[in-house]
Amino acid sequence: MWSRVLLLSLLSFALACSDDPAQTRDDLGAPTDGGLNDTGINVGLDASAVDLGFVDGGVAEDGGDGDLGFGTDAAPDSGPVDLGFADGGNVDAGPPPDSGPVGPDPWVPAFNGASVYQTTVSPYGDPADVYYPTAQAGAPPGPYPAVVFLQGANVERGNYSNVATMIARFGYVVIVPDHERTLLIVTGLFPEVALLNAALATLEAESLRVGSPIQGLVDPTRSAVMGHSLGGAAGLEAIANECSNSLCTMGPYVRPASLRAGVFYGANRKPPLGNNIPVTANAGLPIMMIQGTVDGAALPASGLTTYQRIADPPKVYATLTGANHYGVTDTQSPPGAQPDQNAATLAQATGLDIIGRWAGTFLNAHVRDNLRAADRIYTGPTMPEPNLTLEREAAASGPEGSGTCTYDTLTFNVSRAGGGTLPVTAWVPNNGTAPYPVVIFNPGLQLSANEYQGRLQHLASWCYAVIANGTTYSPLTVTDEDWTQDILDIQAWVDAPNQPSLAGRLGPQRALLGHSAGAKNGFRAIQANPSAVDVVIAWDVAGQNPLMTAELSGVAGPVLLLGELFSGNNALLGQYCAPLDQNYEVYFDALPVNLPTLAVSLNEADHMSFLDSGSCGLPCNLCPDNAAGDPIEVGRKIRRYTLAWLQRYLRNDASFETYLYGAAMNQDIAGGSVSVQQK
Repeated sequence: MWSRVLLLSLLSFALACSDDPAQTRDDLGAPTDGGLNDTGINVGLDASAVDLGFVDGGVAEDGGDGDLGFGTDAAPDSGPVDLGFADGGNVDAGPPPDSGPVGPDPWVPAFNGASVYQTTVSPYGDPADVYYPTAQAGAPPGPYPAVVFLQGANVERGNYSNVATMIARFGYVVIVPDHERTLLIVTGLFPEVALLNAALATLEAESLRVGSPIQGLVDPTRSAVMGHSLGGAAGLEAIANECSNSLCTMGPYVRPASLRAGVFYGANRKPPLGNNIPVTANAGLPIMMIQGTVDGAALPASGLTTYQRIADPPKVYATLTGANHYGVTDTQSPPGAQPDQNAATLAQATGLDIIGRWAGTFLNAHVRDNLRAADRIYTGPTMPEPNLTLEREAAASGPEGSGTCTYDTLTFNVSRAGGGTLPVTAWVPNNGTAPYPVVIFNPGLQLSANEYQGRLQHLASWCYAVIANGTTYSPLTVTDEDWTQDILDIQAWVDAPNQPSLAGRLGPQRALLGHSAGAKNGFRAIQANPSAVDVVIAWDVAGQNPLMTAELSGVAGPVLLLGELFSGNNALLGQYCAPLDQNYEVYFDALPVNLPTLAVSLNEADHMSFLDSGSCGLPCNLCPDNAAGDPIEVGRKIRRYTLAWLQRYLRNDASFETYLYGAAMNQDIAGGSVSVQQK
């Protein structure tokens, strides 16, 4: 039935052939007062742009666009993701705050004009326009961060020349591709998440190519994604490292290592059926969403809910009064596009100027770590802007917020004692004071470490070297003995990694962290080698071993048990994900009484709350959601208690006791969201 609904939705539009102008445009100037020159900048409008949205995530809504959504699948991350100031308050390893190519005021474009040329995005062969600052006397030199702008469905790239020009004038190299592909039987301009990576790779190649107009102008370490409608949905999924069927044809997806921020207009993540907008597990990457109040395609309510379900600040929701779905394009309802049923009351040039200035300021705050721009965004005084209102949340403070370390993402193959290798992903700090305490992580049954990467990257931002077991264990093929041996093999490898990239970076302190059966077999590994672990953290440990009490007797370090009871009473087909007779309370009772032990019940959580999001396919579907809780707040508590335990017992920092035993924990208990047992 779903496929028939989608097909009917797509066929309800009149699809025409587009005629892409091939001429080169140059010197898209603009006045120096921060306004846009809205004359002479029309860059070849599409004659057949049919906007299939992301009209509320793909659902035709009140005359909206076609349904493009399917389910989502989490995807792995690789490469050094720099969680700088832009990503939650971190100290950045690059240029210091308030440096780089910005003007005297980081909310005003630094350049008077921008130039543009055409290139091709590999491997797709997509034509693309590249905008870059026009050289001028006294202007800051490059290289400049890269920005990829992902189009709305069937909105030809030339329709974004005004906003792309403005962002380029802020000192960025902006690429706007036309990405043609087929959805079912419909062929059109439909962006997808992997286009972000391909477009960034194209800019980096162009920056290295002798004779390129942007030779030497692209900074490969700093980038951002922008998007409209379906392109905004693709950008949000890219930030979350997810890849749904309608937005992904080249998987598995890996988010670009250089990505620092995202800005999206008229976009949301409403699913194709129902109203359950997923959490965007952004791992601290800053997001700005801009929404027109009279948008008749991507409804404001869905945009606001999408914003509210962005997991981590910093984040901004900007409401543009009087703008509709096409407030970001050069003209209203570009030729061939499905018109917005609601007429805009805000002048197009006025709205474009506001979008460009605020997007540029947001990028300066987070891609360049400019503190004055961040102050303008989050604390004010805000610019007088009669047509714009802001809902904003600055970076979180305390242990649930990001720390001060940037880090590299590395992958290795570890030798198994019985032969063969197992994959390992490591998030290892590259600033701060080395060597770093080590956290070894094991996922739950049928789950990948990639589904926890936001949680693990949070620890890395606090200057922990996180080593994740990359094996996905199936109950049909793994035994407890084999899994336990894998953990022991990883521990032995951490003690002597023999990897030049890890030399001098792994300290002697060890924590063992696991979820569900990964935590259970972590306890088995401790029994086999108690001296290898200083601190233990178990996320909703589940699974009864025949000799569990004897195995737990070998634990000699402080133990934090984060658990929940919901999954012991709720199940699909009677298969409980954390049975009450095998859950964290049973482990708490069996642990020795002579070491610090804290059991925290997250009363609004379920078994899959410990993942970045609940979009992990079949395993997540088998474990029901606890509808009583806010998954974002539950996630913050998981980060808070986990980090506080590591800081207190692995780094011996007593100031974090308040989050475990003191006033901060008492506040959570008083609010009814947690209950605590301790030894």
